[in-house]
Amino acid sequence: MIVAANAEDAYATTFPDLNQYIERSTSTTESLKLCIATEDIVGPIRNGGIGSTYTYLSKMMAEEGHDVTILYLRGDYCENKTIEYWVDYYAEFGVKFVPLFAIDYPVRASAPRWTEPMYAMYEYLKSADFDLVHASEWHGSAYFCLQAKKLGLAFHSTTFCIKTSSPWLWNRRYGFHTIRDMADLPKIFAERRSVELADLVVGGSRHLLCWMLEHGYQLPAGRTHVQQNVMVPLDIDELAKPRRAMYGARMDVNELVFFGRLEYRKGLDVFCDAIDILLDEGMELPPIYLMGKYGESIPSYPEYSTHEYVKLRSRRWPNGVTILNNFNTMQALTFLLGGARLAVMPSIIENSTMAVYEAAYYGVPFIASTSGGTPELVADEHEPEVLVDVHPVKLADKLREAVTTGGFIAAPSFDNAKNLDTWKRFHKSVPSGGDGQPLEVGQDIRISLCLAVTDNQGGIAELLAKTDSLDDASDVEIIVVDNGSMREETKAWLDELESTKRPNLSVHRLRRWGEQHAQNHAASVSSGDILVFPQAGCFFKPGYFQALKMAAASHPAGVFCTFHDLVALADVRKVGMPGLSTIRVATMLEDHTTTFFDEMISCPAVAIRRVDFDHIGGFRDYLKMPGADRELLAQAVMKGVEVVTLPEALVWFVSDYPENSRVNKKALRYRSILPYLEASPRGLMQILMAARGFAAAGSQNSIVFAGSDAMPAKDMTLLYGSLSRHPRMRAFATSVYLLQGRAFGKLVQLQVNLMRFVMLTASRVRQLVKFVKGTR
Repeated sequence: MIVAANAEDAYATTFPDLNQYIERSTSTTESLKLCIATEDIVGPIRNGGIGSTYTYLSKMMAEEGHDVTILYLRGDYCENKTIEYWVDYYAEFGVKFVPLFAIDYPVRASAPRWTEPMYAMYEYLKSADFDLVHASEWHGSAYFCLQAKKLGLAFHSTTFCIKTSSPWLWNRRYGFHTIRDMADLPKIFAERRSVELADLVVGGSRHLLCWMLEHGYQLPAGRTHVQQNVMVPLDIDELAKPRRAMYGARMDVNELVFFGRLEYRKGLDVFCDAIDILLDEGMELPPIYLMGKYGESIPSYPEYSTHEYVKLRSRRWPNGVTILNNFNTMQALTFLLGGARLAVMPSIIENSTMAVYEAAYYGVPFIASTSGGTPELVADEHEPEVLVDVHPVKLADKLREAVTTGGFIAAPSFDNAKNLDTWKRFHKSVPSGGDGQPLEVGQDIRISLCLAVTDNQGGIAELLAKTDSLDDASDVEIIVVDNGSMREETKAWLDELESTKRPNLSVHRLRRWGEQHAQNHAASVSSGDILVFPQAGCFFKPGYFQALKMAAASHPAGVFCTFHDLVALADVRKVGMPGLSTIRVATMLEDHTTTFFDEMISCPAVAIRRVDFDHIGGFRDYLKMPGADRELLAQAVMKGVEVVTLPEALVWFVSDYPENSRVNKKALRYRSILPYLEASPRGLMQILMAARGFAAAGSQNSIVFAGSDAMPAKDMTLLYGSLSRHPRMRAFATSVYLLQGRAFGKLVQLQVNLMRFVMLTASRVRQLVKFVKGTR
């Protein structure tokens, strides 16, 4: 893995282009079964950089003879026309367009907006057989797929290529926005892990990869590349050819066009300030256009929507402003080339913006900022003419220069035809059938099931009976430790169990030192490499132990959790029988930031390597205080032990089992974060305790942090940066952002839930209408 100790090291790192991969490959594949999985694609979505790249890629690869499928992760959501229209549209280019409906793969999760598409994509791709899957790290949609592959559970014949685009944390930081929704935390985690687990990482700019290193990402060594985005030329040569002949020259401009999404990160605030400066200095302004979709509110004007903000800022401009927010790429470029227009793109930060590259490629005079990856797109000798530092005064000077002396037509930094050829040769170099073979199940890995009994033999007896029926549990060692049970029936059951003299089972009796003491004793007398500690109400599905062995043989992690199916207490006797009603729960116990804030995220069966259990020090006993399993996970984080979740529901869990119904949530909440508090400096400990407490109490108590005394965004950014580079603190560094934005979290969540309900209802109605039409 590529890691960086500090920002200086991060930004000194260089990365090869895809030609290195091509040179090392021995494959000469003529036709791949190729999938592009995305939430952003041209057609249903307007003017997205990710969508533009993947649209170009899909058409080009189909033309090259590959079998191309676009897996659209937003079901039938469209900003233009209908999903049926776009299915037919892409079919004209030989591309299969498959809308994926997350509601067809129901799952309960802490962040359903992001987790549901991840899970739906995982389930869909498991039943497919693609050679290569392209996906962006944006929203982390490929995370479950990548996790399953690294754990040896699926996708042995599939290569995953992850494009670095726009991580939410990067977006928040440079947009000067806090995290106001708890659901953002799993998304941020999944985005980072999608990059770290990828078979191949391809970034459109070196800048974003360096940023990732600066913020604690561990990039795959030898498999991380910089390659400019795919852009297939549009049929506008008649307009563009005369302009390309003017590379390095200036042309008269008499209109200014802000080209990009109307939001702070794209430089809208800087642009408006620069226009006001020119007005105040007496310059006669040309007509002004804002071309892009409305984005989030401007941080310095939080009380206004972006639409209201534009009206406010433009009311003193002599010619007013014209908003163009419904153009697609072809329409936008045709407009820019259709007059003496200067494109202005003063972004606060960019990865590899298609807007700048398209302007350069088609010969549109432009001004852009020097931020992020933008300089990587412009010919070196032309940078001083068109690039400017992000500041209203400097932008105003550059605009004055362009209006008075002409807008400069800068050439791109690379040859587009050669770039496209590299992408074509890359796809011929990816092996058909993927880049690996399935591992043999780790038969030499021994598993010990560690059970503690305290006058509750009923649940343990049911667990043992159901476990005995599993084919993959025949070699599992079972350790039963009695925690000083007083009930005669429990003692009799233990005597009967001991009398069976089963070779793989042993019974141990202790005084009532506590359940965690009993669990630690079970670990100490066991012989397994992997120790499994199930909660009351947990029952293993067929294949659990085999999957656990596979994961342990494939991945060096120390702690293994799984998804689970919730079962009602009334149905406990039906566990393992056909027709059992369940609710699938997808938890990411490895996402320590989310688990820090949500104590109810649980793993019904925690499996841990013996060496890591000993390294952690085992369970700590707080005399009947709940949360020992969650505290163990936090201890693992603080000791540098990796936690992973198998994205398969391999256990049933009866959450309303009697032993689980008497849980003190306040104690569970505190115990689940105690290892973090113990490892924190005093000041940070108070911040973490406050963040956790306010998250539990809701917005009423945290409103003080949203007022004038709130931590400045710049200071918060510095705090996050220092935490994220600390090897043991980066797991929950995001909490400082959530603390700042939590005040509005409840209101936002209500709005999100309402919107999801409306969208779900509308989607169901559309499906019903389609069904009725189909039966006529």
